[in-house]
Amino acid sequence: MGDCCKAQVQCCCCSRPCSCCCATCTPIRESTSTRVMYTLFLSLGMAVACAMLSTTVEKKFMETEKMSQLCEVIDAGENCQDVFGYMAVYRICFSMGVFYLVLMIFTIGVSSSTSIRAGLHNGFWMLKFLFLVGLCVGSFFVPHEEKWEIGRASCRERV
Repeated sequence: MGDCCKAQVQCCCCSRPCSCCCATCTPIRESTSTRVMYTLFLSLGMAVACAMLSTTVEKKFMETEKMSQLCEVIDAGENCQDVFGYMAVYRICFSMGVFYLVLMIFTIGVSSSTSIRAGLHNGFWMLKFLFLVGLCVGSFFVPHEEKWEIGRASCRERV
């Protein structure tokens, strides 16, 4: 049990790849575990983007007093329109695109899974997750320009 916990902590904070703790499971290859983790990151990002597009989620958040105050503090527009809706989806997807682009550029020319950059690619999942969350949060601080409203206004006119 102690080795299992140690391995999972090393997976999150070191260059060790993730593996299953279950003794009955067959061992997972390093490349397979890396693909699974990147797929989980992408799935989590898409789930958050879908949740931000949902009006139900927006209403639940806006019912809380703290969220309303936060929207006023960060100047997120009427009813937090910059935090929810299609602009939030664009910002989250842009952040995920930047995340994967940075990782792609970082691993250009890696020829061995024993190199330092390959270790970073196959491990350090907690740091990568925090980097992705930081990109997503940072994307909401990019100023909202009126030129983005042109497409939104033309969609309303059609309805």
